[in-house]
Amino acid sequence: MEQLAAAEGRVLQYVKSRLKGFYVSISNNKRMWTIKTETHKPATIPIVMVHGFAAAVGFWLLNIDAIAEHRAVYAFDLLGFGRSSPPKFSEDASIAEEEFVNSIEEW
Repeated sequence: MEQLAAAEGRVLQYVKSRLKGFYVSISNNKRMWTIKTETHKPATIPIVMVHGFAAAVGFWLLNIDAIAEHRAVYAFDLLGFGRSSPPKFSEDASIAEEEFVNSIEEW
């Protein structure tokens, strides 16, 4: 995990916006890694960026600064990706889908 954090830090060093990284705890002792920007327009509605599969918060490297000029930006790693906890989803596809969606909603 230390190497992943270091790699993420090297990628995100190119973001000019001030970033804060933290974990959000969800059920089953899982944690979802999250980054957020500080904004000078606190009354605006923040935007939440959700990466696709085989990605992580660094995926948004080229988008964060432009969006952060107008509103706060949150980006998080889905369970099993980036610095978030590994999932233990059901082997039943429909149940696993529900568990996956619930993890995002809990975030």
